[in-house]
Order: sequence, then structure tokens, then C-alpha cells
Amino acid sequence: MKDKKTIIIISAIVTVLAVASILFAALRGRSEDNPNCISRQEWIGMLGEHTGANDYSSETPYFNDVDESNEYYSFIQSAVEWDYLMAGGKFNGERNATGEFVAITAIKSIGVPKIELYLGTDKQLEEKDYLNLATDLSLIETKQLKNGLSDEQAEEVLEKLDELYYGEFWPRDVEEVEYQEHVKKILKGAIISFDRDSNELITTEALQNNDIISFRYGGIVVNRKVEAVHGEGVYGLGFPEMEEVYTKLVQSGVAELTFQDIVNYYGDENLTVAEGDENKQPAAVNVSFSKDESFQSKGFKIEAEESDNKLDIFITDNDTGIRKKLLKTPEIPAYSNFSASIDVKKIFVGSQINYSIPLLEIRDSQKDFSILPRVNYADVAVDIETDNQIGVAADEEISDRIILFETPVPIGTGEVGVDIQVYLVTTLSGEIYLKAEIPFQEAFHYEMGKGVRRTSHKMSIKEPEVLASAEMKNKIELAPILVVGAAFPVIDAEIGAGITDKAEVHMRDNGQVCTDAAIEYPVVDISVGELDVLYYGRKSLIAKLGWSASWENIFKDKGFYKTYSIHFERLSSGEKQFVEKCTYGQALADDVSDSAILNGDFSEFAGTYKATEWTNDGYGGGQRLDDLMLDNGGIITGGGAFYSPEPYPRQKPISVEIDEDGSYKCIVNEETDMVGNIFYIYPAGIVEERFKDDEQLVNSVYIRYVQIDGGISEMVYYKTASTKSTAGLNTYKTKDSSMPEFAIDYPDNWSIKDEEAQSNGEWSLIQSERGIKINFYSSDVGFGNQFYGGDKVLKSVHITKASDADFIPADYNGKSYSSLGSYVVAKLKVYAQDDGMTEGGAAEYDGPTYYAVVPESYLGDDEFFGMGYLSMCSSEYVKPMVIIAESPDGRFSAAEEKEIIQILSSFRTTTTTS
Repeated sequence: MKDKKTIIIISAIVTVLAVASILFAALRGRSEDNPNCISRQEWIGMLGEHTGANDYSSETPYFNDVDESNEYYSFIQSAVEWDYLMAGGKFNGERNATGEFVAITAIKSIGVPKIELYLGTDKQLEEKDYLNLATDLSLIETKQLKNGLSDEQAEEVLEKLDELYYGEFWPRDVEEVEYQEHVKKILKGAIISFDRDSNELITTEALQNNDIISFRYGGIVVNRKVEAVHGEGVYGLGFPEMEEVYTKLVQSGVAELTFQDIVNYYGDENLTVAEGDENKQPAAVNVSFSKDESFQSKGFKIEAEESDNKLDIFITDNDTGIRKKLLKTPEIPAYSNFSASIDVKKIFVGSQINYSIPLLEIRDSQKDFSILPRVNYADVAVDIETDNQIGVAADEEISDRIILFETPVPIGTGEVGVDIQVYLVTTLSGEIYLKAEIPFQEAFHYEMGKGVRRTSHKMSIKEPEVLASAEMKNKIELAPILVVGAAFPVIDAEIGAGITDKAEVHMRDNGQVCTDAAIEYPVVDISVGELDVLYYGRKSLIAKLGWSASWENIFKDKGFYKTYSIHFERLSSGEKQFVEKCTYGQALADDVSDSAILNGDFSEFAGTYKATEWTNDGYGGGQRLDDLMLDNGGIITGGGAFYSPEPYPRQKPISVEIDEDGSYKCIVNEETDMVGNIFYIYPAGIVEERFKDDEQLVNSVYIRYVQIDGGISEMVYYKTASTKSTAGLNTYKTKDSSMPEFAIDYPDNWSIKDEEAQSNGEWSLIQSERGIKINFYSSDVGFGNQFYGGDKVLKSVHITKASDADFIPADYNGKSYSSLGSYVVAKLKVYAQDDGMTEGGAAEYDGPTYYAVVPESYLGDDEFFGMGYLSMCSSEYVKPMVIIAESPDGRFSAAEEKEIIQILSSFRTTTTTS
């Protein structure tokens, strides 16, 4: 009966522990049985990448557990500033992102003022309001709220978010307009003529200087300020500020650019009818814009043709065949028979704006009243699809950005418009033919006090077809500017999308030419608030507020950015051919082409190097310079003196080549302002002429580091020739995925024993036939009191150097570990103990011996309780770790000692981790 009761009690304890484990996992926010769920920081990274929230202004972290070392730092900072997140306390970014967390942050990314307009409220929204909105709009299923989400489920949320952003939250033709009382509205019948370029108005309405007027022209409301009265109803107009026209403006709308919009922009009476040439086929550019392939209209065509060094521009309505010539005739260089055409099926544009004037504020410095403008938020979107086909060969080059047309597209009732400017930009030289298709969508969102962010869409790219190479850059650019009443630009966004091919040309004396061409696509450059993006010479509100930014190749980190290389040779005979690799830039070096170091792998020479005595005397002031360490990727650390502990730049060489004497010349950076860094690696047996009598350098691998800084400084460091035998060695590699991979070499008479990977990251590595173990431990919580085992006996230990170690604490995930210094294989000998009870204190005794890989700074005397020698030998490289050898009886024979030291000295990282 007693045994049965005991079993029941044990079962109850196990059940309680299991429940506690489940509750603990739930409290941590991470599902232990579903590791495929995305974390909170991963989700904020996905959302920030999608919505353009990756820039921030505050230099102070918003959470105490997120700093610049976190790869999601910029997204988390930006998410706070865009109100996706509330700052303060811990972020706990590694926990699972629950559906609730995903839903709330996703809805908030739409923009708080935008949501308030949608809900018709100005009350401060709470978390539950955002959550209810997310579930009501089916952004996420209710059953998912308490669970973590997979990558696929998170992507589905982003896709649904796009649908909501351009659906529910982009209502059509919402308008609420309040004008200032002094604004005069001129009826259409009172307008005789209006010239947009000269801003001259002829009207039957009597006006005075400084009058603010409003009238319709070309489908959009025009707001102007009278600046000159010429008499007989003729007035010179200027541009008013928004606060001179409106007190409130809330509008949302969607429109498309049509043939008639362009005609209205130029004025039908100003366009001449032109005959089409059915036999002429444009040769330069064919581009189609399309949002909806089911759209029935054939759209319109823009054509540009060279005539007497000028460019004639035509527009043709594809539905009616009407072809008209624009008044614009840009001059171009001598470029015979140039022609270009753009077929436009549809350009879809949309905008939203919420503007109001707040209460009057007093400027203390001027002691007067001033109305301050406030655009609460504004959006502009352009939806296009391009099909670029270029086929031009010419001696001359067109490098101008030629405006084909520009017009404000009226949105809704015309109070708001999006100014669309379409350019033809070509830079052609030599022979090149490219073919690619780049669908493209882009939108911008502005909020007061936060600036501009973009929302991205998925892109699909077809591989470019390259037939020859030169230097080319082709773009069709749209620069949409959100204008209010055709008076004041609110938000600007210059977009360029295309393909670039930059070629490096090498020539030989015999006339042979080789071109290395690297094609990069898509090239997507975006800028807002830039001074060169103007609306009739006026800055946008973004630029006026001093906010500007630009993005170059914005899709690079999303995997959209691709490269394609090709090599094209012209022989001295004139024959042209494609080759796998150009060879004319430099002499061939077939005998070293397979060398690992030339490909950036320095593992053959990685290790610790000591300064020569004459280097110590010359640059260390007679004191020993710190050891120099070379890692597998060619990064050098250490090697300095107390006055300059890190004299060399911590970066990979930009190039490696074999020098004339057989050494490896490693250029760390280009010489700039007489400052440069180069180091030479001399393998054993290869030595400079001046060191040929230095037996130490002749028999060692050594590094000569040259610094150019107004004079020339050079230090020489040598690596002691290895006496370790690699015959019959095996390699063990660690499994802790949260750290760099480590390796250790061991002989055949050792075996892997008790290999285990527990939750705290502990492994028992290898064991000899006698039972000697070499263990590697890594632990998130370190090696503290939990290893003392209640042992109150204090042991004293001598820590002395037994050998150099191969391990180099290289940079990892952008964090430097150079403060750990160089590592050695150390011998730990326990020589005394104190139990706290014996009179006279510590008593000497022949205690156990251990060997460990530790920083050289650990050498000396130390003390520990119980298994505290683990803490004493641990070092925090990425996280606390120990590599140590123990024997069953605490003793090592001379042969075992030699073998242990050889094994431990081989401990190293296997890959470049900087």
C-alpha cells in the first residue's frame, strides 16, 4: 500500500511539472512544440519591409532589450515612431508573434489618421479597437489570435493588408472641403483663357492684387493668387499657400490617365492634327503600361521622332486613330533616325489627403499670430506595368531626360490631383540590346511629423537577354506629385525603374578589347522631398518642411535584385566572341588560380602571430606588442601596443594577389590621403631578401604589415612552425546552432562519447581509452553557483601556459570580441585547499590537473569551490563557453599531456564569422 501511494505521489508530481512546463512555455509566448512560428522581431521586420518603415530618428533605443546589435533594430525603432508599437520596457523580440500581435500592428501600419477617417471618429483608439477592426475585416481569423503564425500565414496577412489598404481604406471620391472666407470662386463662363505656363488669366471677373481665386481648368480645381493687374481683364497670377485657400480638406479618389487628360493639359486648340506613318516602325523604346488586362480601351500612344536635331512628340488615340503633335520640340544631339514610342493602355493613380488648419498659435519670438499648415496625412499611388524593348546602336549618345508629357490627373471632384510626368531617359553608347519585363507598383504614405514611407508590392522579373555589351542606362520615370487645387504640391515621389549595365573595358596594344559587363536589375530609385522634383518650380510641402530621403535599389534586400554577368571580346582581327572570362585586363596566373587564399579563404594561415624582437623595439618602445591574430576571412586584430591596441582596420582585404617574390599581397583598403594598409603573408620557406638570414622567419609563416600614413611603418609578426602531426586525425564539429561552428581534431585512439545536445547547449565531446574526457560546454546562463554542488572547500590553483592555441575570437554578427585577446592552452594545477574549519587556513596538497583553452589574460593564480573551475575557465564568446580536459584520477602522464595539448590547441572556428 505504501508503494502504491508513493507511485501516486510521483505521478502527481510529474503531472504538475508537465503542466508547469506548458504554462511556462505559454508565459514566454513561444510554442515549444512549434518552432516554425515567426518571432515578434521577425514579424516587425516583415511588416517594416513591406510598408517602408525602416528609418528612424531617435538615437536612443525604445526598448531596453533591443540595441543596434539586433538585426531588426531599425525596423523596431521605426515601428515605434510610426505608432505600430508602444515603446517602453522589454520588447521580447525572440518570443513567438501571436496572431493578436500581428493583427494589431498590421492594422496600425495603415496609419492612425487614415483609420480614424475610415471609422468617422477622432477619439483616441485603443488596442481592442484595432483588434476588433482586424477581425471584422477578416485580416486574421479569430482562432489564430492566441497562436503563433508560420511564415506562410504571415505572408497571407500582408497580402490581405494590401487588399484592405487599397480597398476598404481607400474609399473613392470622399470629399469634405472648407475654403477660407476671402477665396473668390470664378465660374467657368467668366474664364476667357488661362495659360498654365505663363500663369496669365483673362476673365470678365474684376479682381484686385492679392486676391485668392479658385476656378476649374482641365478637370481640376486651380487655386491662384493675383500678383499683377494688367488691365482689360488680364491678370498675372502666382501660387498661394494651402493655408491661404483652405481651412479643411479631406478627399480620397482614384483616377486613370487618359488621352483626353493630355489634350486638356495642352489645350485642344494648341495641338495640331498630324498624319500617321503606317510604314514607320519605332526602333528605340516600346513600353506598355497596364493595370488591368481586361480593360477594353486600346489606350493611347506617345511617339518621339528626330527631325533636324529636334524631337517631335505625337500622341495618338488608339481607339479613334486621332494623332496630334505636341508643341514641345526638345533639342537632341545629332542622332539620325531616332524614334521612340510608348503605348499606354492605362495608368492608374490614386490619392488621399487629410488637411486642416489647427488653432491659432502664438510665436513667442515674433509675438504675432500665425496660421500653421498641417497635412495630417497624404497618399499617392501609381500602378504601372512596363515592357521595355530597346534596340539601338549609335555613335552619339542621348543623355537628356526628355519630358514626353506632364499633367495633373484630377481625383474625385478635382480638388486633388496627382501630377504625372513621364520621361524618356536614354544613355546609349556602342552596341547593346536588352530585353526585359518589369511590372512595377509603388505607393507613398505621409503623416504629419513622421515623414514619408513607401508600401511595396510584389514584383516579377524575367531574365534579361543580353547579346552584346557596352554602357547603358534606360529608364522610364514617373514623378507623381500630389497637388491640392493645382496650387500647392503636398507630397512628391520621383520613381525610376529600369536596367543598368556597367561595363569595364580592357584593351591591349595589339587592338584586342575585352568588356566585362555586369547587368543589375531592376534598378529602382525613389526620392521624396528632393529639390529637383518640383511642381512648376515650387517645392513640395515635404521639401519645405526640410524632410527628404531617397532609396536606391530598394528591392535589393528582398531578393528582387539580381545580377547577370557576360564577357564579350573583340579580337585584333575584328572578330567578336563571347567568353567565360575576360583575360586582357591582367596577365594569366594559371599556377595560382586554384589557391584558396586568392578566393578569400585564409584558413591555411589563420592563427596567432608574435611580433619580432626588432618590431617590438621599434614600435613597442622595447615592450612586447600584443599578438596579432588573423582569422579565416583575412581580418586582422590585435598587434598593437598600449598606446594603440588596434592599429589596423578590422576589415577583409579588398583584393589578394601573388607578389613577385611569391608572397601574398593583401590590400586592406585603397590609399586615400596618404593613408593605406597592406599586409604580406610569407609562407614558410618564402622570405624577403633582407630577411634571408633570419632563421626564425625563414622557417615560419610570417606577416609583414605596411601602413602608409605620411611615412611608411611596417611591423613583422611570425607564427611558430606547428609541430602537430595531422596524420590519423579526425575532426569533431559542435552542434550549438546559436554559436559559430567549432572544430577540434583528435587521433584515432579517441572516440566520441556521450554526445548530447541539451536545452542549455551542453556537449560531451571525446574520450580516450583510459577515460580522459575533453568537453565543450556552452550555456546561456553561464557557469555560476549551480556548478558548486554545495562544496564549501576552497581550492587554490596555478594557471600556466602550456601552448599557443589556434582559436581566434573573430567578430560575430557585427559584434567585436577583440577584448578577449589571444587564447592559449592552459594547465590548471590545484595546489592547496581550505575547508574553513582547519586551524591555520589553506593546506597545500597535490590536487587534480586540468587543461583548458582560455584567454591568455587568465594566466596566474585563482580559487574556486566544487566545480567552479568551469566558471574560472569560461569566456563569453557569443555566449559563455568552456573547452576543458579532465582525467578520471586528476592525473596525466607525459604522453597524455602532450596529446591533450595537441588536441586542445586545434580548437577553432570553422568559418569566417565576421
